[in-house]
Amino acid sequence: MRILPSLIIGLALLVAELARAQTPVAVVLDLSGQARVQAPGAQDAKLALLQTLPEGSVLVLAGPARVALGYPREVLELQGAGRYRVGAQSVTALDAGARVSTPPAPAAVRALTLVPGRVAQGAVRMRGADSTELVLVQPRGTQWERNGLLFQWQGPPGRQTLELIDDQGELVASAELDRQEWSAPPVLRLEEGRDYVWRVTVSDAKGVQREARAGFRLLPAAQRSALVDARPAAGASVAERIRYALALEQAGLQEEAQRAWLLLARERPALAERVLAAP
Repeated sequence: MRILPSLIIGLALLVAELARAQTPVAVVLDLSGQARVQAPGAQDAKLALLQTLPEGSVLVLAGPARVALGYPREVLELQGAGRYRVGAQSVTALDAGARVSTPPAPAAVRALTLVPGRVAQGAVRMRGADSTELVLVQPRGTQWERNGLLFQWQGPPGRQTLELIDDQGELVASAELDRQEWSAPPVLRLEEGRDYVWRVTVSDAKGVQREARAGFRLLPAAQRSALVDARPAAGASVAERIRYALALEQAGLQEEAQRAWLLLARERPALAERVLAAP
């Protein structure tokens, strides 16, 4: 009868090991030249920008190829022909011609935490709205700050009613409008870190109503300050700027991240798929 508990424990350990082998520990922040990857349990394949890598992956660089890998708290640069093994916290050069280095970075940049497992391979593109559909454009997700908060939407004509509701279900503000945007007045004091929902109702001449809602929150001051301090300086490497764009994404700052991706896509066309289509 002792066989069954042992079997269960063995299966649990196997499942945990498989999960660990599939969990990304690093992400490709930049690459040039020819590079391939052999991930555990996967076939040899060409390495791609923003590809996430589990522990145990082996990268093979040809000739003068160069790869920048992003770990949670640092960037490692791989350069030179040879094989490299991806570890949980670092990379090991397996051949004599393979070199691993850590480019210098300001303390504020090193303080940013990147989560490789939360790096999506592409942006979700928004579907365009037709003239009868009500679509809330902004704000959505996390917002940089409360000043100048602009609410915009698209949809059919009619009487436009906007309501702003806090996470306790209390009505914070409302407005009757004849246009499809509303600027939050300076006297409206929204709290950082709290969730808000805004709802728009459009009533046409026949009394038919359409309604849509979206949520957002204001970035806490400490997190905003850390991102400001870590903002890449002029002349920063592509890897550092991609890491910062990912940090913006993972903070929920989609609008700021999109501006960063637009600039990066000019230098790395492969990043164009991360740029959202306008609604």
